[in-house]
Amino acid sequence: MKATHTAALLALVSSALLVWLLPETPATAPATPPPANPVSHPSKNTADSATQTLAALKTYYRREQIKAELAIEQRRYGANYWETELGAKALHALQAERLARLNELNAEMSGVWREMSFASAETTSALTPLFSPESAGPNVSFLSLASREKVETLIVAAAQRGPIKPADLIDQLRTLLPADEFADYVKWNAPAAALRRMQLVGFHASEKEFNTLAQHPDFVNPTSGQSTEPALSASELEILIGAARFAELNQLRTAERQTAVHDLHRLGLPLDYAKWLQDFRAQAVTTLQAVWQEPHTPDAAKAARVDQLQHAYRLSLLATLSPTGAAFDETELLP
Repeated sequence: MKATHTAALLALVSSALLVWLLPETPATAPATPPPANPVSHPSKNTADSATQTLAALKTYYRREQIKAELAIEQRRYGANYWETELGAKALHALQAERLARLNELNAEMSGVWREMSFASAETTSALTPLFSPESAGPNVSFLSLASREKVETLIVAAAQRGPIKPADLIDQLRTLLPADEFADYVKWNAPAAALRRMQLVGFHASEKEFNTLAQHPDFVNPTSGQSTEPALSASELEILIGAARFAELNQLRTAERQTAVHDLHRLGLPLDYAKWLQDFRAQAVTTLQAVWQEPHTPDAAKAARVDQLQHAYRLSLLATLSPTGAAFDETELLP
């Protein structure tokens, strides 16, 4: 860490520490007489001061961490609350960026601690990620600055207790945010909304369709684990979204289409190729099974033929999907 940067950061953190550590004293407060024995235990006083300073330093950098991680997390979301989020490949790229930023913050925090010369005191503990590809941070891009700070404060407190639970944050924010901002927060960050976005990958739902399907949460994925009774029957749903879109949704429900869609999404490949990939895999599986079931062919010859077919399938995947511009490992899409 550069000396000039360290000095500037020390000044910033020290000013914050003074606010946190020094008690408020009224301007007209009477002078306090000195104690009979001013410093009876200097080592204890120094240790207490170091412990307090360390706690304030960790709080300061935890806030810096939350600001940095939330800024990164906003990029996982689509432009609208009903749109698909990034796939796993893109989310892991964001995770690498998150870890790099945390390394920088950890280096700064350690440097400040060394500059404060508490050599014999407790050492700083490294900041660890609050969010991950599998555990999303909330979308706060639409909140006012004051409301965003309230969310950050709640996350600081929640992180000290354990894993951050989206539903708990919503319960706590119910009375802290303006009504319009809270309504938008729920649209974006409610666990049911996040699950529905994932279930509808490949359907390209409109806002109306997204909210209509909220009344039939298990229709797309019957194993989603939601036990809520549907507010709409399938026939009512068909009327509301139209016969053509209902037919598309029914196709999306099949296990084969779900697998194709989510594999493409995970790798950052165009979802429009889902039907092609589904048909390609079905034909490949049929062909491979036929090879293995040939009664008069030696096993070694069968294995050689399967290797040839797998190579051909890899070339076909590359020829079809590589022109889309996304780099991917074709072996992850093989049947």
